[in-house]
Amino acid sequence: MRRAAVGSLVTALTLCVGVAACRESVKCENCGTLVTVVTTDADVLVPAFTQTSMGTQVSDLLFLKLADLGLGLNTLGDSGFVPRLARTWKFEDSLTIAFELDSRSRWQDGAPVTASDVTFTFDVYQDPKSASPSRPLLTEIASVTARDDSTAVFRFKHHYAEQFYDATHHMRILPRHLLDSIPHQRLAAHPFNRQPIGSGPYRFVSWKAGESIELASDTTFFLGRPGLARLIWRITPGYPTAISQLVSGEADFMEYLGGPENVARVASAPQMRIIKYTSPAYFYLGLNLRDPTRVSRPNPLFQDRELRRALSHAVDRRTIVDAVLGEYGTVALGPTSRMTAIGRDTTLPQIGYDTVAARDMLDQLGWKDRD
Repeated sequence: MRRAAVGSLVTALTLCVGVAACRESVKCENCGTLVTVVTTDADVLVPAFTQTSMGTQVSDLLFLKLADLGLGLNTLGDSGFVPRLARTWKFEDSLTIAFELDSRSRWQDGAPVTASDVTFTFDVYQDPKSASPSRPLLTEIASVTARDDSTAVFRFKHHYAEQFYDATHHMRILPRHLLDSIPHQRLAAHPFNRQPIGSGPYRFVSWKAGESIELASDTTFFLGRPGLARLIWRITPGYPTAISQLVSGEADFMEYLGGPENVARVASAPQMRIIKYTSPAYFYLGLNLRDPTRVSRPNPLFQDRELRRALSHAVDRRTIVDAVLGEYGTVALGPTSRMTAIGRDTTLPQIGYDTVAARDMLDQLGWKDRD
């Protein structure tokens, strides 16, 4: 679980916006301003190039996908997906999905969103010159073409269960008419990344590097006016200072509180409310899987399955979770979030904490503790 804190004036609808997890339209007339305190700045605000959680959180509100995951988080087929830029879609055969765009969708400069925007977006994401971090996620898509102004057609290399998910989830659509004159290799550094024009429920207002980012609701948004008039992210390096701003009332919301001691500070503030929710994130210990003498080769140490199992036996994950996350943390069942079905499957066999087994296995492999 993760912990979010909101002030007493912030409604549950506000929480949805703050954690970028709200999937339903919010019915509210100009509900005011939400100030979120964060500990790191964004890198860029265009989804094809951002590699930070802060950049993603902001760009998610500026740019839309063709369709979005529903609250069930199903990734197989198209069940539960919510229309966004695409009004409808059709599986024409086992390798082809056609998306019909919503005729009401507009870029925030007034231009209509068209199928050429979708084909342009795919070209940008999959071009090695663009260096988009999402490019590896799109390798199973053979092509994206425009049948007409309102129909984008995805063709896949082979049939598999997550075709629809891959077509919609990994790309937020970009405005061709504003970006197609820029060479792909220059897009990531282009000023558009710091002053974007999107198709989403919020418009870009300002970005003061290292200080704040501000968005304003788009009152003409084709899916309905969003529930908050203004969103401000206040960038405050360091959890102690950020928590102080939250407790003192200078900020309304903080997504992750950073540890049990900070949870206790926020819990003591009468105007604050702590909300637990299942997180899409998980924490892990990363081993160097590349040979330190030649990084193009795998690390020969970790090619041995029994050595990897011995190291897993030697790590007391429960104690680590308790120390870092307290009662709000859960030992992961593998490299996947507890939000997923496999992440909740307690029937999966686990490698338990067992120092005797670890020592025996290391002895058999020829490893000795000499100091």
